[in-house]
Amino acid sequence: MQLNVKDLAIDNEGFLWAGTEDGLHKFNSYEFKALLHDPEDNSSIPDDHIRGLLYTNDTLWIATNSKGIVGFEPSKMEYFNLDSKKINTNLNTGYDVFFLDDSTLLFALKNYIVKYERAKKTYTVIALPKNNRDIAVTSVLPISDNEVWFGTTSQGILKFNLNNNKIEETKILEEAEDIYLFEANDLIMAGTKSGLFQLHKDKKPDLIFETASVKCFYMFNPETLMLGTEIGLYKFNFKTEKFTSVVFTNQFNRTLKTFDINNIIGDDKGNIWLGTEGDGLIHYNSYQKKFNTIKIKLDEYPNKENISSFQFLKGRDSTLWIGSKWGIVKYFHKNDNFKLYNIPYNALIYTVAKDLNGQIWSGGFTTGLLKYNSETDSFKKISSGNLKDNDVINIIPVSKEKLWVCTWTGGIYEYNIKKEEFNEILIDEKRINRARTSLIDSEGSIWLGTEEGVYKVNKESEIKRFFSKDSENGPLSGNRIFAIKEDRKGNIWLGTNSGLTKLNAKTHESEHFFKQKGLPNDFIYSILIAPDDNIWVSTNYGISELDIKNNTFKNFTSSDGLQNNEFNGKAGYQDEFGNFYFGGISGINIFKPEEIIENPYIPRTHIESIELFNKPIDINAVYTDTLEFRSDENVITLNFTGISYLNPEKSFYTYKMEGFDANWRPATKNRSTTYTNLNPGNYTFKVKSSNDEGKWNENIDTIFIKIVPPWYNTLWFKILLVLLFLLATRVFYLYKTRKIKKDNLKLEMQVNTRTKEIKQKNKDLEKAYSDVEKQRNNIEFLMRELTHRVKNNLQIISSLLNIQANNMEEEQSSSALRVAKNRILTISQIENKTPHDNGILEIDHFIRHISEVIIESLSDDENLKFKTVFRLNSNLSALNFNATMIGLILNELITNTTKYAFEKTSETNELLICSTVEGNYLILIIKDNGKGYQQDDITKNNTLGVELVREMVEQLDGNILVNSFDGTENIIRIPI
Repeated sequence: MQLNVKDLAIDNEGFLWAGTEDGLHKFNSYEFKALLHDPEDNSSIPDDHIRGLLYTNDTLWIATNSKGIVGFEPSKMEYFNLDSKKINTNLNTGYDVFFLDDSTLLFALKNYIVKYERAKKTYTVIALPKNNRDIAVTSVLPISDNEVWFGTTSQGILKFNLNNNKIEETKILEEAEDIYLFEANDLIMAGTKSGLFQLHKDKKPDLIFETASVKCFYMFNPETLMLGTEIGLYKFNFKTEKFTSVVFTNQFNRTLKTFDINNIIGDDKGNIWLGTEGDGLIHYNSYQKKFNTIKIKLDEYPNKENISSFQFLKGRDSTLWIGSKWGIVKYFHKNDNFKLYNIPYNALIYTVAKDLNGQIWSGGFTTGLLKYNSETDSFKKISSGNLKDNDVINIIPVSKEKLWVCTWTGGIYEYNIKKEEFNEILIDEKRINRARTSLIDSEGSIWLGTEEGVYKVNKESEIKRFFSKDSENGPLSGNRIFAIKEDRKGNIWLGTNSGLTKLNAKTHESEHFFKQKGLPNDFIYSILIAPDDNIWVSTNYGISELDIKNNTFKNFTSSDGLQNNEFNGKAGYQDEFGNFYFGGISGINIFKPEEIIENPYIPRTHIESIELFNKPIDINAVYTDTLEFRSDENVITLNFTGISYLNPEKSFYTYKMEGFDANWRPATKNRSTTYTNLNPGNYTFKVKSSNDEGKWNENIDTIFIKIVPPWYNTLWFKILLVLLFLLATRVFYLYKTRKIKKDNLKLEMQVNTRTKEIKQKNKDLEKAYSDVEKQRNNIEFLMRELTHRVKNNLQIISSLLNIQANNMEEEQSSSALRVAKNRILTISQIENKTPHDNGILEIDHFIRHISEVIIESLSDDENLKFKTVFRLNSNLSALNFNATMIGLILNELITNTTKYAFEKTSETNELLICSTVEGNYLILIIKDNGKGYQQDDITKNNTLGVELVREMVEQLDGNILVNSFDGTENIIRIPI
């Protein structure tokens, strides 16, 4: 915004308007929106150079430099001009707009005044008295029902008759320039370049203030009038008739320069704005400053503006002891003076305490323990003795005879006041450093706040340590303890580097409060408890009050009058009168919690603008209550604001889209929200806001949003679709009915024909089936007969081979015949066991049966030297299974075991026959625990049996693995 603020206005919605030499600016308590002239846009403001503003009803009247008087309707965002061409008069240079009554406005232009009738929208142009210089009306003051006084730029005061629209010159301040008239408490004031005059009807004006040129007025309260001048702001008290200069300070209490004030405006919520020449806009709120700040001023350090304070102690006669960065300071409240006590090296004083005898003690970094002598008004250092560290950070009066003195790195010492002796105290058998804060609770227990949690020492010297949940799963929110306080219910409150902890001293249950729960900052320096039991804490970002009834925080910053946002450790104190003291890097705040002035006003909430796909849409959302979007326009952003000119950054918002959100959204400081993929339908967006103290405005702002469904999802289209479906169904039904009848006749004829053919074919099939059945029975008979004859012949051949073998003397020949016999018997048994109708063969039963037959046959020829163990996978069957090959393989391998595996009979001799399935393979294992043989023997002794086994396995597309360790193991893998 341009810094030359010529005039100000407030509209009915609460927005502030500022007219400058570079456009019109709208302020929503957060940011300015500039309305500037665009030569290529006829809808923009006609002129950027603005001299005067007036808002009435729904129109903002603007006095411009080159386009005269312009009307602006915020609800329509439209401008309009007076038609000066009809009266052939130059009305292009505007100065100001004045409200005369509900029906009449006065427009001040160069050398003219225009009387505008609002109801009729007609105007009368009246020429001002001619002079050798241009003249303009600067102010208007009604004197009676018919008479108005004009203050002018160069012709004194003029009288205007409302009945005949005639202007009369007067001798009142005829030499004065830039006259601004104002009436208050039956006094007529005239501000001029020469100062302020009081006007009388029967005598000459009195110059009552000649310090500066007076340009504007504002009635601050019934007793006080504000004067805006070229050298700043002044207050006039009607009772004392005295003028007082108003000093402007920033949030750090630094005095600002004087301002050239053009205009003053206020509202009914305690806000006052000052438009300045070259310094922009200044805002003041009567509820802004909730705290007074005392800055430490030391004669020894006149150039130190900010002196940090630490621990406090109330003294006698309205005095306050202060531990400061430069030593011990005594503050005299009555005369607002400070005294710095002579301490070696001007050390930082971190602790000040009064013992149970009323004696004052102090300590700090490098100071050791200091004792105050009231007679000499000085501090004396106590001889260190056994005190190993002179950095004293805490003094605890534990009895009339003893103090506990806590040091930075030397631990804790008990000081005997009478004997003047130090003795180190070990807590839990160890030295405790940096016990910067402490508490003696209602039960007499001593609590020590350290860098490693808090220690509780009861009267029986029993020690309990509490620590952080993060480090050791303890009840505290942080291990670095800066403050400890006990409330009236016996709860212990601890300020840590990681939030605030409420600890139940009996159950040790705790509750934590962090920034996420409303604290302004997690670093808690001091804790004070108010009479209403609310908890006050100082932090690195202001101070905060915890309402224990609903666990909500109210935060205060430097904008509320605090010395600074940053406070110091131990700099929290409550005296016997209920005064709170909080100290920080720029001074001290002293107050009573119950006397803090709260802001009673709640902000008015407005939906300011709407965005579609993150681009603003051209509507005036403040004055719009209904919006309509297509179904594909589904990324909608709503921007809103609560007009709160007092600490708007502390305001919160909550909103709800009825029809989409089930509940109100959580409170947030964000002033916009985006909804995506809203289904077609009707929605109502609601939003409300709170003021800086958390008070909510229940008068919500709403906007109705309609998402229009696509044409194919509209009601009329669905009805049409249903009708078309019913019609199509009817037509299709008629068509199908006729076709079915026609097809039925044709089908009936075909059925009769086909029925005859089928009956004939059935007869032929029955005859053919009878013939086939007879043939199948004949074949089965022949197969049974063939099988029987083959088995008989095999039995005969086997018997002949057995007789031959028994009658042969040569063992090798005899053995060969017996092997051949066994092979033939095996084939016979296989044929007996194998189904002849391509049925399913149960492999486990087949292997067991064939193996038992082979073993039984071998036992007839010689005594068996082993026992047989079967481990066969049950329920194993196959459809296409070459049983003959498997049987012969079993015969060869079992025969080899019988002949070669064992030299003598033993109970441990064992032949193991296993079968299992892995995937599509049958795994057959024939293993004995006999003497085995070397791999070379297998190769060299290439016997017929071994060769047969290998060839048969290869014919089955399988493989065989022979192991001869602790006997012989044959592992055969055959696909099934």
